[in-house]
Amino acid sequence: MGFNLNKAKAAKEEILKSFTPLELNEGNVQAIFKRCLITEQTTDTIGTSIMDVELGLLKEHVPVLFDKKKIVQDKRAIQYLYGQLLNRHQGKSSISLNEVFQTYNGETWTKSNGVVLIFLHLGSATTSIMPFDCQTKVAPLPFLYPATLSPKDPAFPAWWEAHKSEWEA
Repeated sequence: MGFNLNKAKAAKEEILKSFTPLELNEGNVQAIFKRCLITEQTTDTIGTSIMDVELGLLKEHVPVLFDKKKIVQDKRAIQYLYGQLLNRHQGKSSISLNEVFQTYNGETWTKSNGVVLIFLHLGSATTSIMPFDCQTKVAPLPFLYPATLSPKDPAFPAWWEAHKSEWEA
């Protein structure tokens, strides 16, 4: 019995279609960040900017460089995490630096400025958030992804049944 290329391809496509909702927390953000950073094997990169030079960044900005292929693979997971921010649930079109710390249920998901910075760089790489204006410390939120719930939320099972097709497509 030989190797069935079509069966292997179908299995790979099925894996790629599956999506596991993640809770917005430090561990998940750091894991995705580390996974997406460039390595010696990276052939295509994507740089990020969380502050807009035209809107007041005074010194030379050095972007964080990510492996573009890995960012593409994790884009839905990153957008899912951004969907748990309070501002996304409120339908606002912008977010302040202070609001990035707050989830839809009013809790603070991290107290670490460093973790928020890596979360912002991931958001920039996936256009989940636009660069901040240096004066107002406010960034536009593109409406490319919906509000989401933490898998630990008691309302999650019913919500996921109604919305999983949006994420598994």
